[in-house]
Amino acid sequence: MQTFIQFGAGAAGRAVMGAIFSRAGFEVVFVDIDEPLIERLNARGSYSIIERFSGRPEHIVTIDNVRGVSARDGDRVAAELAGALADGALAGTSVGMRALQHVVPVLAHGMAGRNGRGLDVILGENMKHGALACAKDLKQAGLTEGAAGVSWVEACIGRMIAPVANDGSDHVVAEPHLSLIVSKPALRAAVMPVDGLVRTDDISAIVDRKLFIHNMAHATLAYAARRDAPRLTYVHEAVTHAAVREATIRCMRESAQALVLAYPAVFGRSDLDAYIGDLLERFANEALADTLVRVGRDVSRKLSRDDRLIGAMRLAVAQGVECPALGASVVAAMRFVRDAEGDDEGDRAFARDLTNIGAERILVEHCELDEANEVDAGVRAAVLHAW
Repeated sequence: MQTFIQFGAGAAGRAVMGAIFSRAGFEVVFVDIDEPLIERLNARGSYSIIERFSGRPEHIVTIDNVRGVSARDGDRVAAELAGALADGALAGTSVGMRALQHVVPVLAHGMAGRNGRGLDVILGENMKHGALACAKDLKQAGLTEGAAGVSWVEACIGRMIAPVANDGSDHVVAEPHLSLIVSKPALRAAVMPVDGLVRTDDISAIVDRKLFIHNMAHATLAYAARRDAPRLTYVHEAVTHAAVREATIRCMRESAQALVLAYPAVFGRSDLDAYIGDLLERFANEALADTLVRVGRDVSRKLSRDDRLIGAMRLAVAQGVECPALGASVVAAMRFVRDAEGDDEGDRAFARDLTNIGAERILVEHCELDEANEVDAGVRAAVLHAW
């Protein structure tokens, strides 16, 4: 049995990556810093995904042939990577963009024991230009030569997952929808056909669709709800509130228009209209009980240059698409973080800066918009007009 080594045993790691590759006949080895979780996976050799959707019977899926390794045991992790004997063996990540830079050196260390055998690493991060970012991290760490043979496989994961309960359980609650779309040119390893795993020739288009329609709309629901219906708590409530829904749909349509123009060989308007309709139905899934605070927080990242809101606006302006709704959503995000709940230090720092330096400087210093760049200038103008 082939081994799939998965960095990150969190919700996405288990509900998407582990589920897909267990179904494809791999033993899945999770690498994570959560040592109690690793111990439980090793004791049981399995975990459950509870699939829930409003109005449908609950379905429990058991994921077998799993075990775990502590991410703190670097030598053991390296040995697991070296022991995945096949040329074109597979690993994956779902750790978040901030943690990915810490995983890359571990992967390079493990490659030293592979004696030139290739390793495909699927980046389950929904991250633009993920392969370039990993190559940059390797270069900065002086590990480029040691990682020879790695193919960074950019990917787009698609599944909405309920907030993970901190109760010592291993199961994950998720919607039935499951997809992992991977870059066909970068994937060298043979993987049997399995439901949910899709290969694409243009992963950039797929990641942009996920970021600029799905992720953007998810966050916009939180920001528009805070502005227009502040008593709402859950995503499923926001998507059925008339004003919040309309504001979110306007943003989705602006992004869709830009995507059609940017990727005419991949997307038609009818395709993206269907995608939007499907998302709105999935957002209304009250069985996930996802909160607006959770989907709205971490605004400092969500307003970064290439992420869901500023990134969508940059694409729209570059394609000549007016984007007043997206500009209004950026303003709502800034005001959301000013009143943010929770303990996200990045949001607190963002809120302090917003108070001290104002929205115009925030767009330069936090969102990294270049005042001399024509596209960035158009984004700044649209946001400030909405302000």
